[in-house]
Amino acid sequence: MGNCLKVGILGAGNIAGSMAEALNELQKEGKACAYAVASRSQEKALEFARKWNITRAYSSYEELASDPEVDLIYIATPHSLHYEQAKLMTETGIDVYSGMYYRPEVLVEYGKSDAALPMIECEYEHAMGNSEGNFDEYWDAFDTYRNLQGGFIWDFVDQSIYLTAADGTRYFGYGGDYGENVHDDNFCANGLLLPDRTVQPEMAEVRYHYQQIKFQNVDASHGRVLLKNFCLFTDIAEKYELHWSIQRDDAILREGMLDAAQLDIPCVDSLTNQPGVGEVQIPVTLTESDLRPGSEYFLNLSLCLKEGEKGLPAGYRVAREQFTIVPEVNQMAEEATQPPVTISQEGNILRAETETLRVEFDGTLGRITSLQGWDGTQWRDLLVSGEGPQGDFFRASTDNDRAFGAGQNIYIGMWQEKGNYRVQSVETGRQADGTATVTIRGSYPALNNLALNTVYTVFGGGYVGAEVEIVPNYNDDLAFLSVAGMTMQVPQGYEQLTWLGNGPEETYIDRYRGTTVGKWQTTVTDNFFPYVQTSETGNHVGVRYVALTDETGFGLMAAATETMEFSALHYTAEELNRGVHPYELNAEANVILRLNAIQLGVGGDDGWTRLVTHEQYRPHAPVYRYGFILGAITSDDDATALARSWQTSVAAK
Repeated sequence: MGNCLKVGILGAGNIAGSMAEALNELQKEGKACAYAVASRSQEKALEFARKWNITRAYSSYEELASDPEVDLIYIATPHSLHYEQAKLMTETGIDVYSGMYYRPEVLVEYGKSDAALPMIECEYEHAMGNSEGNFDEYWDAFDTYRNLQGGFIWDFVDQSIYLTAADGTRYFGYGGDYGENVHDDNFCANGLLLPDRTVQPEMAEVRYHYQQIKFQNVDASHGRVLLKNFCLFTDIAEKYELHWSIQRDDAILREGMLDAAQLDIPCVDSLTNQPGVGEVQIPVTLTESDLRPGSEYFLNLSLCLKEGEKGLPAGYRVAREQFTIVPEVNQMAEEATQPPVTISQEGNILRAETETLRVEFDGTLGRITSLQGWDGTQWRDLLVSGEGPQGDFFRASTDNDRAFGAGQNIYIGMWQEKGNYRVQSVETGRQADGTATVTIRGSYPALNNLALNTVYTVFGGGYVGAEVEIVPNYNDDLAFLSVAGMTMQVPQGYEQLTWLGNGPEETYIDRYRGTTVGKWQTTVTDNFFPYVQTSETGNHVGVRYVALTDETGFGLMAAATETMEFSALHYTAEELNRGVHPYELNAEANVILRLNAIQLGVGGDDGWTRLVTHEQYRPHAPVYRYGFILGAITSDDDATALARSWQTSVAAK
């Protein structure tokens, strides 16, 4: 065997056989060889050794761990056994401790143990479809504990090939598309890139955490930021320059570049293995003229190349961060006087009207059935007739959810058939300030009597606020919500999509740190991402407002009273949940707009067990309360200013 790397294989199953086959190929090149195998059965170990031409066969894992000739041990047993088995290997003189799909809390435990052996996960994130949730938990641990080396994502690119449908549409094929009965469905599509190398949305999260220079908030409101340099050989000042900007909502108030002298921060210390650390001072100033009622303020930092290198141009951003700034001066607004709302009622139908908004409530259905805005010349529908806000508790499964039929889609699917909303009471009233209120209380018998209570307030300024309360009644079948929110339909033609919140990529509660808060624009069509097999897509968190407009700039705006999640697509959740090739989806002409308090996380370190998404990202609170405001927007309106005025008015009430 010469000087080749001698590999011991722990386990004698199918995965172990794949590794042995690969090692036999490497042995031909003198690089590595399958030297030993261990199984709990001596007979099975010997059979495996004979099949793959392995020198030594052991009937215990302890024997393999004690073999002084073994350079590396590959653990090929079920994942649930890896921790204890890897721990056994480390106690026998192995140089590197490895594992597979250890949860972040296991890595933190190892990091706190101050163990001398470096730990590296041979796999730790399963990038199949809409994935890479809880990625930040891993990298918080990797950056904190120096005995945690990192890990490898499974994998880089989807492995599918183009096929052509009967109508000429090209699509990515996978298992079952070739007429075979036995296959792994789309399990060839586990990458961060589509097969044609289109970057999937989750790559933003990976890129952010792979930054070799990290930023830490010391006192961002006063411009104090700590930089940690994890580069092995490069001092920051040697190659990079730091650009900064002060942002109010979506507007840049001022910007500049930091003096190079402040960036004299060394690389990793070769003796201590600790990153270089240095604090910088950004000239953060906010004057009274900078302030707007209800606005938010951010410090943006971008570390960029001074000069081009290795195909990257000068100015290429290698690291970035965004911190919230808290103003020290008052930005409270005076409550504006609004004209009174005109109210009329006919049977169970209540109508409220202002100069620019008409809204109709159906007390029998328990929801808004008509919402119209004045565009300057005529009244126009902002919502499809009869399709105003109604309870939304189901989202399409991701690939991780499906988990080959064993995952949390079992629980998600329980929320799909919500049945009819049973209205229990409707109360209307006119307030002293001229606003009109409609309070609707009810429940869903098919969902274990989940309660949905909504208080609508129509303002004379031409908008309607919704205070939503969702009270689930969990049981063994309805263990957690997949969504807590409301859905509605917006008429076709309102194709332009603008929002203030995290972006531009789609985001989820367990995957958003790779994005920043800003004003982002796309189309409803392009908000859909064509994963190889269709799934949940198009969600956005940390949203302050979202606007859907036509080519003239007129349309519907929904502003959050605090923050919310939204998606706007031409597909229902039920349609996406079919899990087909993207071209097979049936698109809606209207826009399916979802305004949610929360949605289930997408998960990322597991795609085969019963509960994939980590517990803290499963919506299971006893009650969810959130609010949004609906109204018309025109081309003459500044969306951010309009949304902030609505939010300020609702907050004052």
